[in-house]
Amino acid sequence: MKSYPGFDVIRHVLAIQVMFWHYQYMFANTPDFHFLDMVPCFLAISGFFIPQSFASSRNWGHFLWKRALRVLPAFICALTLVFALFGLRVLVETLHNYAILGWFNKGKDPALWSLEAEEIIYVGFAVLYLAGAYRIKWLVWSLTVCAVIGSELVFKRDPDYDSLLRSTVLPAAFLIGNLFYLHIETLKKKTVLTWSLFTVAFVACLATPDRPINALLQCVAILILGSVVSWPFKRMPFDMSYGIYVYHFPIAFYLQAHGVGEWWPAAIVSLLVAAGSWWGVERFAIGLKNWTPHWKTAADE
Repeated sequence: MKSYPGFDVIRHVLAIQVMFWHYQYMFANTPDFHFLDMVPCFLAISGFFIPQSFASSRNWGHFLWKRALRVLPAFICALTLVFALFGLRVLVETLHNYAILGWFNKGKDPALWSLEAEEIIYVGFAVLYLAGAYRIKWLVWSLTVCAVIGSELVFKRDPDYDSLLRSTVLPAAFLIGNLFYLHIETLKKKTVLTWSLFTVAFVACLATPDRPINALLQCVAILILGSVVSWPFKRMPFDMSYGIYVYHFPIAFYLQAHGVGEWWPAAIVSLLVAAGSWWGVERFAIGLKNWTPHWKTAADE
């Protein structure tokens, strides 16, 4: 699968923003490091990479194996951390919150809800694949336009952003990423068009605060920065973004319960745990993506 080093940087910036955003509600004097709508941007990046990952897989089994190796190790470690720090009852609450897409913010790792949302969207992607649709540009365009319009219509009827985020904004963000996957070669060749699109998206973001279209325009901007811009390195030697995302909450809750009132000890511990998770668990798991010989076919010989 082709490497896009810009997305390595963007994912880490998004994960650190998520951490600081949550810590603002938990600790005194937390810096306001928040300038992107993080979860939609994460979903847009997934929408760009998931079709690419599937295209490079031998079959559905191989694709699901690769996704499981990327998602499950740190997810299981995060749940283990919740159990070790808070016990079985809180673990059950955390899993319940995950299962219901975080509607009630129970448990000690409420950020996990977005992983469940992403998995539901993967099911939608599976339907698109089975229908042969995820490569049909006009159909993906149609679905994207409907999702964007739907998000604005839902916003007019119910401006509660949390419900809007789960119902329409995340699917729209994923589809926008899919569109970038389908048009990436054109975007790289037609630089005037690409940077005009970036400028329009950036200016429109400033003109549409606190609306769903704002988050989706941000997705357009970060997809251009990640997929089109040439970065001065091949790729980062680590990816701690997922670890930061899944570990920062239980660590913060534990330290807060033990009298820590500042943000920086929780941030440092979260970064250290994420680093240990990457080099001790996640990196090893990702290395197993082509391990099972069952997926080897004659075409691979």
